[in-house]
Amino acid sequence: MLSRAISEATSNESAIPVGGVTLGLPDSEKGGLVATILPLNQGRRRDLSGPFAATAAVFVQNPAVSPHYAGEAFGKLYGLTDAELRVVLAMAPGLGVKEAAALLGIGEVTARTHLQHVYAKTGTSKQTGLLNLLKNSAPPVNLV
Repeated sequence: MLSRAISEATSNESAIPVGGVTLGLPDSEKGGLVATILPLNQGRRRDLSGPFAATAAVFVQNPAVSPHYAGEAFGKLYGLTDAELRVVLAMAPGLGVKEAAALLGIGEVTARTHLQHVYAKTGTSKQTGLLNLLKNSAPPVNLV
């Protein structure tokens, strides 16, 4: 099943979504893994690869050991404290600092201080850049 998906992902460019192909790899115990095949020989990625370069990247994930809550991996990657991550996650749906602070039950000044620390740790300087970084850091697999 995986071999067939890799072959299809690398041979039929027009039928493959930009984000790749995701499939379940069940095991005998009603569990299994989730694999995402990302073609590397399409669009702009084709220009970057030489004749002997890889044609696909395969990401395999065990859903049972994924991060415990949304953003945990992002927080660990950038060394965010729990309080800083809570502010980021509260802002993720598009809330401003004032609204996020009210939602979290903290002062606006405290939320702004956490946000400044997050900007420094992530190398961002604006809310849109930070939230784009968070969105783009999501796992390549949607577990539905």
